[in-house]
Amino acid sequence: GTSIRLCSLAGGNLEDPPIDFISKMILQVSNGKDITVNGGSQRMERMDVRDAADGVLQILRTDNVKLKSFYNLGTDVTYTIWYIAEEIVDIVAKYKKDQRVNINRTDKSNKEFNFGMNSQLFYNDFNWKPTYDLSNTIENLIESHFKNVAYGSNERVMSK
Repeated sequence: GTSIRLCSLAGGNLEDPPIDFISKMILQVSNGKDITVNGGSQRMERMDVRDAADGVLQILRTDNVKLKSFYNLGTDVTYTIWYIAEEIVDIVAKYKKDQRVNINRTDKSNKEFNFGMNSQLFYNDFNWKPTYDLSNTIENLIESHFKNVAYGSNERVMSK
């Protein structure tokens, strides 16, 4: 058998309710609340759920590959938590031009961690790479969130 190890995912729908920190930050910023980042230099990999689904489908589409025992499926790109927070604030500001929130930093010791993995074997064996970068994922989440709010379908999430 073959095992697929996925990196952490982001994207989908904010109404699920949100469980990942990116979705939680988006909701906080869209509600006009400042966010606090602990450290900020920690690096992490996030893959769009659309890419994860497409990557798994790529395995099923490929019949001439001698499968290895395991593959990493991710983006091969890590981002600092601080960068992620800045992206969220900037993209929300495009939708709510009259609102700007602050990013506060605690624990300035900035312990460095790198949570990412090498997916080159998967890319090579299946001739596949992710389509969406982190900004695309955040933009998609925010855009769908504001569309849902405009149509009143997001009251449950907004009231939490």
